[in-house]
Amino acid sequence: MRRTIYKFHKWLGLAFGMLLMAQAGSGVLLSFRPQLQAWELSRHPAASAEMGVNDAVAAVLDAFPGARPERVYVAAELGDPLAVRLADSSDPRFVAVWRKHDVLAVAGLPLHGALQWLFEWHEGLWWSGAGRWVLVFQAFLLMGFVVSGLYFWWPLRHKQGLKVKWRSPPVRRWYDVHRIIGICSAPFLVLAVLTGGTMAVRAMAGGSAPVLPVGPRGPVQVDEAFECAACGPLKEIRMTPAGGYRLIYASKKAPWPLAADSIAVSAKGRASPRMAQDATAAQKLLGWMYPLHTGKAMGVFGQLVTLVVGLALSVLPVVGGLLWLRRRPRKKSVACGA
Repeated sequence: MRRTIYKFHKWLGLAFGMLLMAQAGSGVLLSFRPQLQAWELSRHPAASAEMGVNDAVAAVLDAFPGARPERVYVAAELGDPLAVRLADSSDPRFVAVWRKHDVLAVAGLPLHGALQWLFEWHEGLWWSGAGRWVLVFQAFLLMGFVVSGLYFWWPLRHKQGLKVKWRSPPVRRWYDVHRIIGICSAPFLVLAVLTGGTMAVRAMAGGSAPVLPVGPRGPVQVDEAFECAACGPLKEIRMTPAGGYRLIYASKKAPWPLAADSIAVSAKGRASPRMAQDATAAQKLLGWMYPLHTGKAMGVFGQLVTLVVGLALSVLPVVGGLLWLRRRPRKKSVACGA
């Protein structure tokens, strides 16, 4: 029994080690995505005059004819540059719009685009629904990976502890490092697997995102005088395929971290609010998945914990692979007689 579980742990690590490294590394970068995007936007100068969303979208369409704006990320401060996300087929995917004297200047945001490209890998392996199924399957295997590792460590927990015998042979040192990293990161790996798997299943249940139409309709005109007294600051505007848009606000009475209120405005101007505080118990539970997965539920401290754990999980398959290389039986050389 013990030998069978050992083989399961070994071959599972060898088979999915590279994918675990890629997911952990991309997750570390994506957990700091807001800070990285804010830094790139800050490279463009701010102005003292406010810039309208409709004017910004019109400037993007003038600079990139045929582009399809999907989202507009509202500036945090008056006069700060806006970020506009374009459809998948557009190049660049993100552009910055800022006021330069009396005109609006437009420039690409390559870091925004690279982070979006990385996000699409992290959430679906660039394979849409099939990639999410792979990640759900990986989640089940990683749970077995954690359980099998704990199975080997638990009987020897008092004897081995969490110490590295630095004066031992290299194989023993690598084993100690592998064991300590695995034990210390196991709770965080379980949390990441459960929350990530839940979000993947939820995304598959929701279906693929609708594609914005291409035609002579022109850009959606946003009612910039629209206000929501019960909502927090406006964060984002999402265009809908039907010709309307959705206003995304930070929730004043957030039932979970990063909760958002939204108001869907149809092409005819009809508004349909959706408040986070009115969510069901199941929706509130699902709302916790993303902030827990990224560490943002605990603010900057949680992001730093995510950074350390992500780096540790990236090292774990490397050390395990080195152990396998040193422990595998070597073929005996056959001498050829004369």
